[in-house]
Amino acid sequence: MDAKFVKARINWILQSTIKYQLARFDPTEYTFRDDLQAFLERHANLITGEVLEIGSGMWMWPKQRFSSQSHFRTLDREMYDGTDIVGDVLQLDEGRFTRQGWGLLLTDFRDVRIEWLGDELDPHHYLVSGRK
Repeated sequence: MDAKFVKARINWILQSTIKYQLARFDPTEYTFRDDLQAFLERHANLITGEVLEIGSGMWMWPKQRFSSQSHFRTLDREMYDGTDIVGDVLQLDEGRFTRQGWGLLLTDFRDVRIEWLGDELDPHHYLVSGRK
């Protein structure tokens, strides 16, 4: 399927349902998961002990990669193959998580490290570690 066909199909659906259409379509196959995978590999030494990955969806690479060195669990709003806990993290804390919010959540921990991936003011992933 080429990009022109995909754009035409999407525009037909949008036009027939909500009367809007795309003005620009980016057909690249870039995914942030490549960056996230490299980020996790750079920090692999921190991924030990009890690990909770929030919002893993169907992507089980981190669980498969780090289960041998940690007690790795996943939490998501929906049940997927490999999901350990079903729940909504936003029910725990209104709004979005920030570095400062993670710092407050981990006040009882020592050696706290908060790393992020993406723009510093609007990161799309956090890697947070601490020792109890």
